Amino acid sequence: MIKIQCSDFLTESEGIPLLKNLPIIGDDVRKVKLRKKKNKKGEFVTAFNNAIERDKLLQTCMFANGPYSFSPIYDDVKEPFYVFPINGYIFLYIDRVTSIENNYNEIFDILQKDELTAELFPDVLKEQCNSDNIFTPLITGSELLIYNIQYYYAIRVCAVGNYDKLLNDFPYHIDK
Repeated sequence: MIKIQCSDFLTESEGIPLLKNLPIIGDDVRKVKLRKKKNKKGEFVTAFNNAIERDKLLQTCMFANGPYSFSPIYDDVKEPFYVFPINGYIFLYIDRVTSIENNYNEIFDILQKDELTAELFPDVLKEQCNSDNIFTPLITGSELLIYNIQYYYAIRVCAVGNYDKLLNDFPYHIDK
């Protein structure tokens, strides 16, 4: 199922994993629904969404990283998962930015102090955003913002170990 529903990502990523820290509680292999994040509000969120010209983008997207910028969390709440966006996904990234939201929130705050936000922020953001090839941010360490999907699949890293072996064997099937 994952191999079929995520075939675009599996082909375009050229064997480089996409990773995300997810809650420990749950199955090793999951279908994760993207839900609207109600706590994502404010001037920065509105300005970001408007700059990308996508309503509620930050509220309904998934942030994830390739192996070169991923910071694994091992605690009582979260741990690393390989993630697989389903076909039809759209992504964007900003070259060498490992946390889009944190980095650009800082830029937004600086521009806002000078009362230039409305004019400069959309231009700064649009100039920096890329969506040309998903392989590039995976190997350069840029964070990916993935959207236009209702769910993605996730497989616990410690349950499979080697990513290459996972890709070659790929026994996972989810009917949920």
